Amino acid sequence: YRLPLVPVAALFAGRLLGASRSVWRRPRTLAALLCGLVLFNLDARVPSERWPEEEALNRAYAFRAEGRLDAAREEYLRALMLNPRRVDPYNALAAMAAQRGDWEEAAERYRQLLQVAPDFVEVRRWLGEAYEALGRKEEARREWEIAIHLAPGAGLALADLCLSHAGRQVDGDL
Repeated sequence: YRLPLVPVAALFAGRLLGASRSVWRRPRTLAALLCGLVLFNLDARVPSERWPEEEALNRAYAFRAEGRLDAAREEYLRALMLNPRRVDPYNALAAMAAQRGDWEEAAERYRQLLQVAPDFVEVRRWLGEAYEALGRKEEARREWEIAIHLAPGAGLALADLCLSHAGRQVDGDL
């Protein structure tokens, strides 16, 4: 909300700086300066995040960076409860599950994320990887094909799909 006021305030300040010292003693000038200070600092009284889940996400990021994964997981879940339409917590929870080899949870978190953002190409690719890790090759291929149709330049999804088919042919030849 401040940005549109900045050029106006700059013009006003420039005019005042070029004026004589008597301008600074006028009640209207002082009242305008006081109003400007109040308007520009209105949100400084109570420090808070713009979105309710931001505080939980910031704590989760910090915990994860420190290696406190259980605490990070709890904060991501809290962020989800505060705003179930936010993609970050789903994505982070899925990535954490994949890192620890819990592919079933990773796939579930990616599916939940796709309910929020169905055209998220990278999530389609990651869901395909989770399905492949679970041995569900056809479902993995379906996700990679959807990713390729959403973004024809999705090279990693295309590579995953090609490698999946190449692996299938090699298995068939054995």
